[in-house]
Amino acid sequence: MSSRSATEQRLALQLHRWVAASGELAHRYAEVTDLNPSDFAAILYLWEQGLEDNPVTASQLAKHLKVTPAAVTYLVERLVKRGLLERAPNPEDRRQVLLSVSADGGHLGHGFLAPQDAWLSRTLAGRSDEELTTAIGILADLTDALAHLGTHHHEEPNHD
Repeated sequence: MSSRSATEQRLALQLHRWVAASGELAHRYAEVTDLNPSDFAAILYLWEQGLEDNPVTASQLAKHLKVTPAAVTYLVERLVKRGLLERAPNPEDRRQVLLSVSADGGHLGHGFLAPQDAWLSRTLAGRSDEELTTAIGILADLTDALAHLGTHHHEEPNHD
């Protein structure tokens, strides 16, 4: 095995460990907040989209969560009843409803990510801006490749 292959395998192992640890952290936080994983994923997605001022429809949420429109309708109703989500008419298309997190839902999203942000800042404190910029590029490439793999599982990766 070449040195490059060994390095790529070590990187792949670290990425698998990162994904597993991240998923476990989200699962534990969902349990602590008495949410099932889909509900928590919906709140986190809507919270993140809200931070970027991106309105989200129920069909967009269903697509993101990879569930049926009927399932997302049930999920939204459940979270609205708990006071974690809000619905509002879409001013551009009155037939659609826009979803957003309520203040309580926002607290859940912030409560999950704020400690991670603080941990990340401490962990990366000794890294240069150049190293961080390189890491961002690598992670973006890996994320794009993983998303492509999810839709084209049988194809070989493109090594351009």
